[in-house]
Amino acid sequence: MPRRRKLVLVSLAAALALALGWGIYLLVLAGELSRLAYHSDAECTRVEGVVGAEDLAFTRASGTPEGGVFVSSDDRRATVAGTPVRGAIYYYSLAPTAPGVAAIEVASGDDPELFHPHGIGVTPASAERERLFVVNHPRASLFGPNDHSEGPGHTIEVFDVISEAGRVRLDLQHTIADPLLVSPNDVAPVDAERFYVTNDHLATSKLGHKLEDYGRLARGHVLYWDGDAFSVVADGILFANGIDVSRDGTTVYVASVTGARVHVFDRDPSSGALTAREQVPVRGPDNINISDDGSLWIGAHPKLLTFTSYANDAAKRSPSQVFRLSQTESGAWETEDVWLSDGSDISGLSVALGVGEGRFLVGSVFDAWLLDCQRVVD
Repeated sequence: MPRRRKLVLVSLAAALALALGWGIYLLVLAGELSRLAYHSDAECTRVEGVVGAEDLAFTRASGTPEGGVFVSSDDRRATVAGTPVRGAIYYYSLAPTAPGVAAIEVASGDDPELFHPHGIGVTPASAERERLFVVNHPRASLFGPNDHSEGPGHTIEVFDVISEAGRVRLDLQHTIADPLLVSPNDVAPVDAERFYVTNDHLATSKLGHKLEDYGRLARGHVLYWDGDAFSVVADGILFANGIDVSRDGTTVYVASVTGARVHVFDRDPSSGALTAREQVPVRGPDNINISDDGSLWIGAHPKLLTFTSYANDAAKRSPSQVFRLSQTESGAWETEDVWLSDGSDISGLSVALGVGEGRFLVGSVFDAWLLDCQRVVD
């Protein structure tokens, strides 16, 4: 065999071996080779009428002891099909006197005109007034264009939360647009003016997104809005997704869905600067919500490539998982596997929100409902 031909064959064999190895590596990281033991100790009620309930945020605006939940809703399958439908923020009452569908109503009005909500966050109880911050994709999104008009692809919408005659509604106050909002995913306010927001990618094309995801390029980062301008306060994160701030304002948590971890940062309350503290392993974390006891409720995708298949085909289902993270007195993390479903009840779960003793809500990127669950004590 000629030397040149031998070198070509050896090079091709090495390239194939490398590609095969990389493919297996990605399958392992995505959880596709894991055997899942589905389980649940909760009884769940399906709440219809909210398509793509991708994120949830607790509010006490109704004045009832139980409070309520804002639901970020957008029909992303319509966007994928090239026929986007205006999204909405719903209000879901947690009061027992208003169960099921009757408790769901639209809280957002006609503004902004182009509205495709994604991550949401409510100001902490210490804020001077309650506001809802919303990541909006008026023209661009991970799932395709929402509108072809001129203007910013992504914005942050700031709403005042208003309770009148027992009903909750939102009043738009500000729209924030900036070139640094490249691919915003989730938002976490620290008061009525300042907030953090994640950029899950820095690429702006589908090809660029795939290169970042499958090439394991950690280009996601966290922005901080100080009331006047954005600055990058944390970077080098694989697909920076959900974000939340501790009740005392000293810690910020960021989910890395493809990195299979939650990044924990110390926060300087005066400047907003973040300092990396530690990373907590969590499989496929999406959104993060902090409950009253300080624990982190996380909606997760245990099989990321299966989720991708489900995103492309509504007939397929994708496993869904809920984790609850808490810290011991020594500072060690305890991870509780609360709920693991095969996706038959809800697929592509993106958010979990603890709302009371043993009660939690879950939402999905695409499904047309959310689940209201109560854990059963033996």
